[in-house]
Amino acid sequence: MYLFPRTQHIKKVFITYTTLYIFLLSITYAVDNTIMLQSSPIASVKVGEKLYVISKDAGTVSVINTKTDMVEKTITVGPKPVSATVAGTKIYVNNSESTFISVIDTTTDTVKTTVSAGAGPVSSLLIGTNLYVNSFDNSIGVVNTVNDILSKTIPLSSISG
Repeated sequence: MYLFPRTQHIKKVFITYTTLYIFLLSITYAVDNTIMLQSSPIASVKVGEKLYVISKDAGTVSVINTKTDMVEKTITVGPKPVSATVAGTKIYVNNSESTFISVIDTTTDTVKTTVSAGAGPVSSLLIGTNLYVNSFDNSIGVVNTVNDILSKTIPLSSISG
């Protein structure tokens, strides 16, 4: 279950759960509305007035307008997306059953490009302009978010401790 406040004033909270719905919870602790999706959501990120909801089994990201609570668009990404990281006007989606991440341009709500990021990217962390992508192949890919290019791969087996 993932919780995302609707606005800065937190009048509603969007809750993604492993069903086909997004639940909207008001500050009175009552479900105000539900939003039907094509597939079960696993995670989401908010950019401006839009909530981007990842559906792992469908390989999609649904774009929800948080003012109208309506799905505006469904974007096909890669196989088994599981998480995402926001960097400015881009969302980097980790496709766990691939060797790439999908880069969504939030101004057009389309996949701008894909970036190689190791076998099975599952999570990522943005530090400055570098996106550190953790993959199932025991590596960390470093993606430059300015030009969306993999700049380095760090094998975790090379780190002694």
